This record gives sequence, structure tokens and C-alpha cells, in this order.
Amino acid sequence: YKNAARKVCKELTKGEGQEEDQENQLNFDLSVSFNSPENKTMARRVLKEVRSVYGKDKWTKAVIKSAVHQYWKSLRDDRTRKTNKKFEEHRSQMKQQNRLKRKLSRRLSSLEKAILSDNDKEKAREIFCSPNAIDFMSSEESDNDDPASSRGPKPRKVRKLVWEKSKLKNLKAKLDEAYLEGLSEKQRRASARLTRTEEPSVRPCPTNGPRWAIRTE
Repeated sequence: YKNAARKVCKELTKGEGQEEDQENQLNFDLSVSFNSPENKTMARRVLKEVRSVYGKDKWTKAVIKSAVHQYWKSLRDDRTRKTNKKFEEHRSQMKQQNRLKRKLSRRLSSLEKAILSDNDKEKAREIFCSPNAIDFMSSEESDNDDPASSRGPKPRKVRKLVWEKSKLKNLKAKLDEAYLEGLSEKQRRASARLTRTEEPSVRPCPTNGPRWAIRTE
């Protein structure tokens, strides 16, 4: 009876989203209760169709209504899972973007403190003061292979930027070193532990980057 109710529901809602016949289609409203007027109308339609196709004596009305209710719940739960997944993906993207912005800010603030030649400082400004400066940052991901401590920030993994030349890589390292040297012991403990790997990053090569900083081939 569950499969029968499910099959009839799918047949009644077939073509959902198409312009033709859309005004006359009946569909469950997953944003309101199953006992809402619109969903009761749909449930009655399914009940009537099941009894018409499979016979009135095969299952009681109560059994069919229960099956229709279970199908509605499966649709609602599926929509909820999809919505939650999109929210989690968006939240993850925002976290990653904010980490990149903080990393850029730290490197800019360390520019004058770092032991760099005037020429190297100019090169650093060329990258980190550009409109697309964030595109040159390496993203940090949660390191699932490293068991996180019960206290303190979770460790993160930094993938290799395959298009990054050693000059830019070294400038970043010196700026990061200068930033860490300016932190107190407590601030260092609160900072996420980074593990640099040889795994390639999927971040694309920035456009219009200087030749000394990126590989264009």
C-alpha cells in the first residue's frame, strides 16, 4: 500500500514546474502542516485515485491515509536535508572567505615589521594591495586526518598553489613569520595550527598577476 500511494502521488504531481497544466496541478505544500487545507485536498485526491486504481476493498481509507502521510513526511524531510546542505555549504564558503580576508589583513599589517628589502616590500604591496589580493591567498581547510584537540582551535591544512612561484611563497612565509613573532604566548596558543601539504589546491591562477609571482604556462 505504501508503494501504491507513492506511485499515485508521483503520477498526480508529474510534470511539476512545467507551464502546461500547472494551474490545475495538485501538489503537496511542504511549508505547512500535513493537516493544512491544501494538503488535505491533495491527500483526498490521492486516496480517491488509489481506490480507483487498486479497488476499494484492497486497503482501508485509514491505511491509505497513513501511507500518504508517510510519503509527505519523506518529501518534507528530503527538502529539509537539501536546504540544510545548501546552508552548510554557504556557511563553509563564508568561513573560508573570512579566513582569507583575515590572512590578507595579517600580512599587510606585518609588511613594515618584516625583514625585507625595499624591493621585496614593493613586490609584496603589488600583490597584497591589488584589487584581487585574496585570489593570491592559499585557503585553509579543516584537517580531518589530524585529530583535533579537545581544547583550542582545530588544526587546518594548507594545500599547495601549483601556480605560485617561489618568490611569492617566500614573501608570504616572511610576512607570516613576522606576524607570529608579534604575538604573545597566549595568542599563539589560540592560533590554529597549520599543516602545509604537497596536495595541490584547486584554487585557479589569478588573472593579470605579475610574472615574478605566478606561473602562466
